Amino acid sequence: MDYAQIYPFLGITARGKIGNLWIHKLYKERFWNNHPEYPQNPDRYKMVGSQGRVITKYYYPENPRTAKQQGNRSTFSDGLYNWSQFDKNTKNYYDELKRPIYAYGIHRYISLYMLANPNMIIYWNTLEKSATDPARLPDYMSSEYFGGINRVGSFTTYPATSPYGSLRYRSDLNKFVGFKKDSGWGEIGAAVSGDGWNALGECTYEGADAPTYTFSIAADMTTILSSGMRIKLTDTTVNYFIITAVGAFSGGKTILTVYGGTDYTLTGGDITLPYYSTQKAPYGFTIDPIKWTVAVTDSTVRSQVSPTPGTIYNLGSISINVPIGIWNFGVYAVFHMRFTGAAGEAFIGLSTATDSYTDSELKAGIFGGYNAVANVGSTINMNKVLELTEKDTYYLIEDTPVSMDAFYLRSDVGKTYIRAVCAYL
Repeated sequence: MDYAQIYPFLGITARGKIGNLWIHKLYKERFWNNHPEYPQNPDRYKMVGSQGRVITKYYYPENPRTAKQQGNRSTFSDGLYNWSQFDKNTKNYYDELKRPIYAYGIHRYISLYMLANPNMIIYWNTLEKSATDPARLPDYMSSEYFGGINRVGSFTTYPATSPYGSLRYRSDLNKFVGFKKDSGWGEIGAAVSGDGWNALGECTYEGADAPTYTFSIAADMTTILSSGMRIKLTDTTVNYFIITAVGAFSGGKTILTVYGGTDYTLTGGDITLPYYSTQKAPYGFTIDPIKWTVAVTDSTVRSQVSPTPGTIYNLGSISINVPIGIWNFGVYAVFHMRFTGAAGEAFIGLSTATDSYTDSELKAGIFGGYNAVANVGSTINMNKVLELTEKDTYYLIEDTPVSMDAFYLRSDVGKTYIRAVCAYL
C-alpha cells in the first residue's frame, strides 16, 4: 500500500485503527517540522503544522515474559509502591532534581530505582545444583521438595545444624519447624486445633511401670516436647497422660515417660491417633487433682511399746511409691507418745530409707515434760515439692531418743495419709 498517497486524506480527520493502519494524534513539539525520514520512511508520516497525525502499521506487541522482563516488571512495581508511600517533601525532592530534564519526579525516582536494583539473571536450562546432581532448576522447582515458590520442603527429619531461618515441614508431626539462632530447630507458628490438640508422629509402646509408662517416637522430639505437656492417644480406648520426662534422641528415636494418673494405662498394644498439647486443659483432659495423685492411707492404730532409744521404726510398714516427675508431697498423721518421768520426745518423718531420716524438711517431733505418767500427742502436717528423676519409695518412720512407754499413730482419731499430687497440673 502506498501510504504516501493516502496520507493526505486519512491524516486530516481519521483517527484510530483502520485495517492494518494505526492513526494517532501527535503534537508538533515532539517532532521536527521537517522530519528527515518524510516521506521516505513508509511506516511513519508527519504532517507539517502545529499538530498532526501519525500513521503507522498496527502492531500486536509481543510479551515473551522472560525472566529478565518479569524481573524488571517486579522491580518497577516495587518502585511505584515505594513512591505511593512517600510523603510530600520526599516527592518534592525528586520533582526539583535537574536531571533528567523534562521529567516528573516520579519518572526520576523510578529511573534511579531501576538502576539501583538490577535483576539477577538465572540460566534456567543450564545451571545445575551441584556437580553430582544433574537436575536443572526447573526440575527442582517442580519436584515434591519445592513444588513452586509457595511450598516448603517436607521432611521427617532435619540436619543438626542449618542456616538461621531455615524452614521445614515435618510431615510426620504435621507442623512447621524452623532453625532458630539461639535454640536450634523448634516449632514455628504451630497450628493448634480448636480443641487444643496437635497431631504427634507415630508412637511405639516401650514399657510400663504403672502408673508410669513409656513409648517412643522415631524422631528428635527434644526441642518440641517437654515435661508437663499433655498427651492424648488411643490404646483400645482414648487415654490421657502427662509427660514427666523426655529422653535424649538416641538410636533414631526419642523415648517419652508419661504418667497416667488413676484412670489411664497403656496395655502394650498399638498406639493410634497420638496428640500432644501445651495447654493446661485441652478438650477432654481433666485437671481434677484426685485423678493425678498417688496416695496411701491408713486407718488402723499403730503402736510401738517400749521403743528402744535411737532405733527407727516403720509402724504399720506404711510407704508410698512415687513415679518420675515433680510432686507436691503432703503427710498427715496424729502422733502420740506416753512416757513416765521428767520429759519425753519422739520424731516422725518421711524418708527414702528405713533406718535414717534422709530429708530434714520432712521430719517433725513432739515434746513433753511431766513428773508422772504423761500422754502427749499432736497432729503432724508436712508438705514439700519434690522432683524425682527416677521412681522411688518413701517410708513413714518414727523414733525416740529417750526411754518411754510407747508411741502411736492414732489413725483412729485422724486417718494417716501420704499424698503426692502431680505438680504439672
